Amino acid sequence: MTECERLMQNGFLPKDFLEPEVRCDYEIPTSMKKVWAIELDLFRAVSEVCEKHHLRYWITYGTLLGAVRHKGYIPWDDDFDIMMPRADYQKLIRLQKEFEHPYFLQTTQNDQDYYSSFARLRNSNTTGILVSPNNKCNNGIYIDIYPMDGAPEKGWKRKWTLFLNQTRNVLAHAYVFNVNPSKLTKLAHKILHLPFVPYDPVKTYKKVNGTAAKNKWKNSREVGLIAFPFKYGAEYIVSKEVFRDTVWLDYEFLKMPAPAGYDEFLRNSYGDYMEFPPVDQRGAWHDFVFEPDVPYKEYKGPRTNH
Repeated sequence: MTECERLMQNGFLPKDFLEPEVRCDYEIPTSMKKVWAIELDLFRAVSEVCEKHHLRYWITYGTLLGAVRHKGYIPWDDDFDIMMPRADYQKLIRLQKEFEHPYFLQTTQNDQDYYSSFARLRNSNTTGILVSPNNKCNNGIYIDIYPMDGAPEKGWKRKWTLFLNQTRNVLAHAYVFNVNPSKLTKLAHKILHLPFVPYDPVKTYKKVNGTAAKNKWKNSREVGLIAFPFKYGAEYIVSKEVFRDTVWLDYEFLKMPAPAGYDEFLRNSYGDYMEFPPVDQRGAWHDFVFEPDVPYKEYKGPRTNH
């Protein structure tokens, strides 16, 4: 039995959810609907643990945008994101044993071939490879779980912290992969693998999170994704007031928690977020290889879309 068949059988999925459809003039095939189904079930698994242990969590980034603008997935999106204050995130990591097979709460501490400064919840009975043709980590379809930290005060300290963590993330990514088209990244990959270069990406990610965690959520006026800054993170740092309350938004056939100040968060991240991108820019945002009906350990197909 495939995972989607299991989810249909146990009543989690509406009967017609996997049917292909067109949203916003964009065609969504059954193959992508299956990926969405797996991710929604992963959210359900995280939500149950968070609610049981009174942990704060919210949907974020494209998932939050999808909830507000589409009441579900952005039709051309293919992933799912959750954010948590650092203290709640660390409690969730300590509860990893509550996720039983096929679920696996993945970090650099429990999967030595995993390569990110944040956690992922995987479904081990599926395949979801993200630009990692040679990577041997758990490659089930996943959702991202980001730790949110207090932001350093504006000025040189904030700029340096974000620059330092961005650089560390880039180097660690370059060490693990050699698929980035950038010549500089490929050169870094070769240098970091020289026998006399003692480089350990796991230690790098530990430094990333250590630096990010220095500014406590409760003592900060602004908060953001300091451990994994995009473009040095400035556009993803917002007032902590954004998260004072939680609202529950419609998302496909579920309700999901969002920061009550989601308008400020989305405007800060995307500008006029209700405006659709041009038609020629609507498409898969990531270079995924998906096979929701096959466990990653049994997958024999191509491991990259290139």
